Amino acid sequence: MGSIAHDIKQMLMVITGRAGLLLAQDPDPELRRHLQAMELAATDAGAMLGRLPGLGTGVPPAGTTDVLKVAGESCRLILPPGDLSWAESDASAGTGTWSLELRISADLEAGLPAQILREVINNLLTNALEAMPTGGNIVLTGSAVGDRIFLVVQDTGPGVPVDLAARIFEPGFTTSGKKDRGLGLAGCRALLQQFGGDLVLDLDAGSGAVFKIDLPRTTAGAGPGPRDLQSHEDKALEPGEILVVD
Repeated sequence: MGSIAHDIKQMLMVITGRAGLLLAQDPDPELRRHLQAMELAATDAGAMLGRLPGLGTGVPPAGTTDVLKVAGESCRLILPPGDLSWAESDASAGTGTWSLELRISADLEAGLPAQILREVINNLLTNALEAMPTGGNIVLTGSAVGDRIFLVVQDTGPGVPVDLAARIFEPGFTTSGKKDRGLGLAGCRALLQQFGGDLVLDLDAGSGAVFKIDLPRTTAGAGPGPRDLQSHEDKALEPGEILVVD
């Protein structure tokens, strides 16, 4: 297993290295967007390998993470099926389009690694898209209450049946019939709990599936992390702005 992980890391380094070389050539905006996504996805994949027992350094230490920035990165990494962009406005189920809206305050700093939060959001976005195969809308809402940050991911899908709600965080549990697909909700919750956070399903928040990410709030001051999507953007996302990946 160790030798396989080493070989995978080498290939990921090739991806990030080539993407970096192409980015240095100042490509057109659309190509730049895809290269940035490839670079960040490969970097995150390397970090995931590093968490495997006996194969790396384990879970990275806590840092100060810009919640809005990380959410924006996830929304550029996870895209609707068969498309390269999110719709510009709310999409209704059955329209064949998917829209995504960020309603996150710009001053939220969470006390966990950016890669961990990004991984959790990626999983929730992927699950939401699977629950809306013919189209729909996803909204990410973020706000602070005292020393906590609450990031809510809500979709317009059918929601989680009440009789399955108690099992949804069991390791290996899935409603899709696809086993061993990745981290899963149980893994997401376990990762967050290592940094004083949590992930819960809110059955009383309205239609669709509603997941609440509970994070410890910190103050700014951590040093810069690895290069990511936002570092290549000309402007930051504004709270309440609809993110469109064109």
